[in-house]
Amino acid sequence: MVNKRQNILFLLTSILLATAVPVMAQNATLDLSPGFDRAQASRLGNTGSDLLLTDLAADLSTNVPAACRIEERYSSQQPDHLLNLPQELVDLRLTVNSNGKPTTLMVQDPQGRLYCGQPGSGFNEDSVLNRTHWDAGEYKVWVSGADAGQQYRLSARE
Repeated sequence: MVNKRQNILFLLTSILLATAVPVMAQNATLDLSPGFDRAQASRLGNTGSDLLLTDLAADLSTNVPAACRIEERYSSQQPDHLLNLPQELVDLRLTVNSNGKPTTLMVQDPQGRLYCGQPGSGFNEDSVLNRTHWDAGEYKVWVSGADAGQQYRLSARE
């Protein structure tokens, strides 16, 4: 009987631990150095649902760019991905492919400034953020969508 109770307790503990994984568990860190391999520079994810992107941006910064003030885009409080740049990158393009669904990419740089992607050109690019001069450091990345749980692929290229 004790063995059965221990097994049940172990099973319940395992289930609780598995379901108590923080939101950041989806996050996949992208470590990018100059000359990185594009084939290794993509991550899959699902859009959040509990917070309007405009509200999140206002919580993160007093200087919210117009591109981040898009209504009806939902995100999570926690970033979806972390982008780690051990060295400065001269040019970096981040794209989101959400199979044609409305999507907005938002990035917070190490200094706390926000940048949001523009609508993409269509094929495999639903939101695009193309910038020059990315300082070394950790960037927080959110991918917001019109629908909760929207699947996407985040990709980077120089």
